[in-house]
Amino acid sequence: MIHTLILGASQYGKTTVAKSLAEELSKLGCFIVVYDKEYDKRYGQDLKEEWNADFITGNFEEFREFLWTHTNCVAFVEECNFLTDDDAPLTTYIRHLGHSMVFSGHKVIDFPTKIRGEINQVITSRGLKSHGKLIQEFIMSEELDNIQEIERYEFTWVNPLIQRVESRFNGRDQKIIAEIAETIADEAEAGYTERVVKRIGIYESADGSAIDFEYLKEEGYLFSEKRYGTEKI
Repeated sequence: MIHTLILGASQYGKTTVAKSLAEELSKLGCFIVVYDKEYDKRYGQDLKEEWNADFITGNFEEFREFLWTHTNCVAFVEECNFLTDDDAPLTTYIRHLGHSMVFSGHKVIDFPTKIRGEINQVITSRGLKSHGKLIQEFIMSEELDNIQEIERYEFTWVNPLIQRVESRFNGRDQKIIAEIAETIADEAEAGYTERVVKRIGIYESADGSAIDFEYLKEEGYLFSEKRYGTEKI
């Protein structure tokens, strides 16, 4: 599973990027879970729609409980400078449940070391040079050497897993956001497929060389539209 970090100062567009990413992932069939402290169950319907969320809460314990009892979700944690090393299972154990995490915050230093070490890709707006150096401890890219030159509402995306760097793109660029979403969704589908195959046994194609994905889809084991996140453990 891919874990993503979205970084930026207030009013620099990181929440817009996060919500756009959630929208694209929802279109790809991913089950979207959101923790947003601004959410209120009585008046939060608009916020739920803004996030394209299947489940949203402003209660962090409720959020954690949902993740521990479901599988294969993409989970967003908004403004998560409150996290500590005790929350490391959100990036470690959570992989065994098939979840991909998307964290957003102001500065990389706000994130505990144990969580930083599990991050696979970063989407960052402008920051101090020291901010870029900290990111380079776990995301290796020379593109972050000039992080202080990024304009407001611009971001740089770095994913070393696929050796992909997109420098200084506008946070509303749907083409780039869609590409980022695909990297997360592809891993989510692969993880979901692996769990299904382990559970029901390996179904081989006619020549015995590969898993028969068409059979699995026909039998309803693989998602079509939204089957992520619906499975209680």
